[in-house]
Amino acid sequence: MWITNKVAVQGRGHISENIPCQDKVFTIEEPHISVIALADGAGSQRLSHIGAETVCRTTAEFFRTHCNRFISDNLDELKTELYRTLITALEEKSLENDCDSIKELASTLLCLAVYKNKVITAHIGDGIMAERSNGFLSVLSDADNGEFSNQTTFVTSNTAMDHLRINVTSLNPDTDAFFIMSDGSMDSLYNPMKKQLSVALNSFADMGMKFPSQYINDELRKFFEESIRKRTLDDCSLCALIRKKEYDLSCLRPNQIKIIDYLRNNSEPINVNALAARLYRRKHFRNFIRDIRQLAEKDCLSFENNTVSLI
Repeated sequence: MWITNKVAVQGRGHISENIPCQDKVFTIEEPHISVIALADGAGSQRLSHIGAETVCRTTAEFFRTHCNRFISDNLDELKTELYRTLITALEEKSLENDCDSIKELASTLLCLAVYKNKVITAHIGDGIMAERSNGFLSVLSDADNGEFSNQTTFVTSNTAMDHLRINVTSLNPDTDAFFIMSDGSMDSLYNPMKKQLSVALNSFADMGMKFPSQYINDELRKFFEESIRKRTLDDCSLCALIRKKEYDLSCLRPNQIKIIDYLRNNSEPINVNALAARLYRRKHFRNFIRDIRQLAEKDCLSFENNTVSLI
């Protein structure tokens, strides 16, 4: 089971100039497919935030609709079809907003999906994709800045088709998290010279396995607003796709399942006495502690210093 998290915050430069956040994020979380998409609007274009939002949603929906074809069909044909779908969507937005050209809607594109045992990616321009396997963070798709570090390719660029990278790879069974981020976030979370990613991503992946998505999204926004954007003038955004631990509930007793369900739906570690009170087990506290210890032995939860949390 994969869950999605996302954040996009307005950069300090855009706040001072009253420019909308041009980074946009979009996610899809369904039983058969999970998708994260991010687009960074061109700073020089007045409506790039609209273009970025259109690119995110259109690409994510394309992945959802055609996920099976990415496994069975020719990737070059899908690449052409995706590009045409994006241009058509941008042309419609251009007409709606009285643009002189779709270049006013320019943005980059990063999209990643997990479907069955495959990882599907599409990337145009800067920003990076990363994965975590066995606790090790590595770059999955690096920024494409062309000849100069301050230049990049946009979906609306004349050479976009040449720079559109689509890949389908087998999912590593040891991979438990994917990240995509804009160049504003890279200033804090990635060292391009060393190809080194920040350990902060490990922390969020670990949290994402334990706590509900809304809690993680709130923590991400707080971290980005209070820390990440202080290190750049640019907008900052990130999407995460995290593998939730799946539990075999068939071997658990009903009262143990109640404990797991409660911890899944609540965000923070809880004192064992408070948990017993909330589950109406105070009258049978000895049996309750037995259930907790058995669940800890099965690695279903953590029980330390009288505090209970999911692993």
